[in-house]
Amino acid sequence: MFQPAVMQRLEFRARLHDNERAALAGPMPMTPTFSPSTARLFVRGMAPAIIACLCGCFAEQSIPLTPRDVTRLEHAPRPAVSGHSTREWLERAHVRLAGLIPATPYAALVTDELTRPDGEPRDVLKHFAVRPDDLPRLLPNFSGLRCTAQGGSTRYFIDRPAPPWRGFDDVWIPVRPNLSLCGRIGWARDKHGRVTVANAIVILPGLFGDHGVARTRDLAMGLRACGYHVLSLEPRAHGQTEARYPQAACTFGVLETDELMAVNDWLESQPGVSRTGLIGFCWGATTALLAAWYDGRAADDPAISPGLSRFLLSVPRERPRFEAGIIAFSPILRWEELRDRTERPRSIFFDPPTWAVQQTVRDRMRRKGYTPPDGDLGRLIEFEYQRCDLTQWVRKEEGFDFVRLLPYRALPVGDKLEAARTPMLVVHASNDPLSSAQDVAHLMSRVSNPRVAALIVADGGHVGFAVHAPRHYFSLIVNYFDEQSGAAAFERSVAAIEPPDESHSMHAGAME
Repeated sequence: MFQPAVMQRLEFRARLHDNERAALAGPMPMTPTFSPSTARLFVRGMAPAIIACLCGCFAEQSIPLTPRDVTRLEHAPRPAVSGHSTREWLERAHVRLAGLIPATPYAALVTDELTRPDGEPRDVLKHFAVRPDDLPRLLPNFSGLRCTAQGGSTRYFIDRPAPPWRGFDDVWIPVRPNLSLCGRIGWARDKHGRVTVANAIVILPGLFGDHGVARTRDLAMGLRACGYHVLSLEPRAHGQTEARYPQAACTFGVLETDELMAVNDWLESQPGVSRTGLIGFCWGATTALLAAWYDGRAADDPAISPGLSRFLLSVPRERPRFEAGIIAFSPILRWEELRDRTERPRSIFFDPPTWAVQQTVRDRMRRKGYTPPDGDLGRLIEFEYQRCDLTQWVRKEEGFDFVRLLPYRALPVGDKLEAARTPMLVVHASNDPLSSAQDVAHLMSRVSNPRVAALIVADGGHVGFAVHAPRHYFSLIVNYFDEQSGAAAFERSVAAIEPPDESHSMHAGAME
C-alpha cells in the first residue's frame, strides 16, 4: 500500500470539515427536544472518540509467517498437454489451496473464469456482489479497508534505516554508474550454517515503501525459513536509496524496471543462487509486470521511444530474467485514472484510499521541496521527471507509454505481456478499494500468453492478503516458487515428488 497508512493520518487530523464529521458518525438517534445546533455539537463531539476507536482497528499489523503455515502441493503436476502453462499450474494448485481461504459465498476466480466465451472480460464485481461505488466507503467495504490499512505501512525509514531483521544483512547493488540500490538480503542456510543452493526471491514494496514495512519483513523472514534466499529491495527514491542518492528521482516504473534487470543479474552472480523470482506489491506489482515484458521485449518495441532508450542500460539476453516466476499482488493497472482522481482534494471519509495516495504524494513533495504540496500525482510525476532530466530528451507521454498496461482514452497500449518469458501470476481481491479487480479481468481478456495467470479472491482489500488469509497467501507463494513443484518447474515438466515432512529442506544442495 502507499505510505503512510490511512488510519495513522487519522491520529493527526484535528481539523475536520463539519460534513465529514457527520458522515463518520452516521445518523444519530435524536430526541425531539434536541435542537439542530445541539445535535450538531453532539456529532462533532463524538467524532474524535470514533476516530480513536478506528485507529486501532486500522493500524498496520505484523503477520508472522512460518513453514508450519504452508500447505504444500504433494506432487509436481505434469502438463496435460504440450504448451504447459502457468494457468494450468494455478488451476491445479487452487484446487489444493482454496480451502485455506476463509469461507465466503463467492468462489475465487482463476484465469479462464475472468473472461466470457466470446473473449470479453467477465463482470467479476457482479460475481462477488460488489458495487463499484461502495469500494472506497467505510461501512459497505469495511473488511476491504481494514485489510488494506492493516497490510499497509505507517512510517518512512529514510532519515534512519529500518530496524534490522534477524538473519539479514544490508547490501548495495550497483545498477547504474552513479546509483546503487539498498537491499536487505537473507541467505538460506542448512543446519550446519552453510548457504544452500536455492532460488532467490526479490520483494518490491509499494510506492515509497521501504524495509520498515511489516508485510515485507514478515514475508522475507518466512520465505527464508522455508529455504529461499530473499532480497528486499528499496528502489530509487525509496528508503536508504533515497537517503544516499537524493538526486535519483522516482520515474514510476520506467527506470525502475530497467534497474530491476541489473538487480537480477547481480543476484544470479551470487554463490548459491539457482534461479531468481520476483514479488511486487501495489505499485511495485505494476513494476514487476513491466519487468516481465521488458525482459522479453522485442528490439523495436514501440513502447520504448528512441529518446527513452538512451536512459535504458540493460540489454536483452537469451536466458529469461526472474526465471523462477513473478507474482504481482494488487497491481495498479489503470494508474493514469488514479492520477486523474488525485487532481482534486479527496475526503478521508468518502474516499480514504485516494486520500491516502494524496498524503503520500504530499509527503514526497514536501521532502523534495515541490510547491505547492497539493497531493496531485500528475504534478509529482512531472516534478520527478524534470529532476532526472528525462524531459530533456523525451516527452513525459513517452514514459507513460512505457508503463501503460491497459487502454487509457485513445493512447497506445500494445500487448506487453505477450512478451513475457517467465511464469507470471496476478493476485487481486474483489474488494480492493484502490485498484478495481475488474481491471484484472480486462487485462486477462487482452492476454493470450499462457504464462500469464490471475487469481481474484473475495476479500483482502489492497495488498492485505496476509491479514485476511495468511495460510493461503503464504502457501501460494511458497509453492509457486518451489524448485520442484512450482510454476516454473511445471513448465520444465519435472517428475512428481513425495510430499516433504516437517524437517524436509526444499533444496538439497549446499555449499560453504
